[in-house]
Amino acid sequence: MGVFLFTFQSNTSVCSWNEQQITLQPTIAYALLRNWGQFILMGVIIFTSWYFGMLMILSVLILPVLIITYRMLFWRSISYKISPQQIKYGRGVFLRQVDFLEMYRIKDFDQHQSFLMNLIGIMHIRLMTSDISHPMLELKGIPKSNIADILRELIEQSRKENRVYAID
Repeated sequence: MGVFLFTFQSNTSVCSWNEQQITLQPTIAYALLRNWGQFILMGVIIFTSWYFGMLMILSVLILPVLIITYRMLFWRSISYKISPQQIKYGRGVFLRQVDFLEMYRIKDFDQHQSFLMNLIGIMHIRLMTSDISHPMLELKGIPKSNIADILRELIEQSRKENRVYAID
């Protein structure tokens, strides 16, 4: 079994690796980027409630604060554990769900990075598979890295070990 050579540009703790598994999570910057609308809404509520008094701020902000807190916790609960045989996709705050995707079932993948994502050092990887439950799996908001090259090698290795061949 080969050793992963994994590099990424972020100094955060959203990536970990050893000889058997790489663990990725969406970054905090991605979670904030996904919730920018709620932050703007909270700012507008605070600004307009300044005219109506402090009691209005407390009553109106409780629900948006709870929603943003849950969404941030949800994005931080997502994990992608990549091993030579499979990808484990876990998510959930109160109810944890873990799905498994066998490496040899991945047919194709692509990497997406918008201008803003490039600025904050994150990317998406979309996996197209022959799996019935997950025909497409997106690894969203992961740190910019060479994970695409590692995935390519792991997919080829898994296909050889399981004697899976693509017929076009």
